[in-house]
Amino acid sequence: MFEICNSKGFFVTFPNGVTLSTQFGGGDYCMNFDDPVERHSDGKQCVDAEIAVVDEAGNWRTKEVMALAGEPEPTDNFVGHVTVDVCCKVVEACRKIPADTL
Repeated sequence: MFEICNSKGFFVTFPNGVTLSTQFGGGDYCMNFDDPVERHSDGKQCVDAEIAVVDEAGNWRTKEVMALAGEPEPTDNFVGHVTVDVCCKVVEACRKIPADTL
C-alpha cells in the first residue's frame, strides 16, 4: 500500500506489515532540509531522502533493515541523506523481513 505523507514524502507498507517512510521536504534530513516546512506542490524533487522503517506494532526496524541492505548501522531510528540506490536496497530489505518475525 502507498500513502502520501504531507505532500513531502510517502509511506510504503509491504505485505509483511513493514512500513518504509521516505521523506524529502523541508525539515527532513535531505538536501531540502532548509526549505520551508510545508506541503509541496507537484514536482518537488531531491537527490536524497530521510527514511525510517517500522513494523505493524510500531516497533522501529530501521537498524535491522539497514543491516539487511548491507549498509552501515544508523545511530538513530531515522537515516538521512539516503540516495536512490540505497533506498532501492532498503525496499528490497523491507520485503525480505519474514512476517512471522514481526
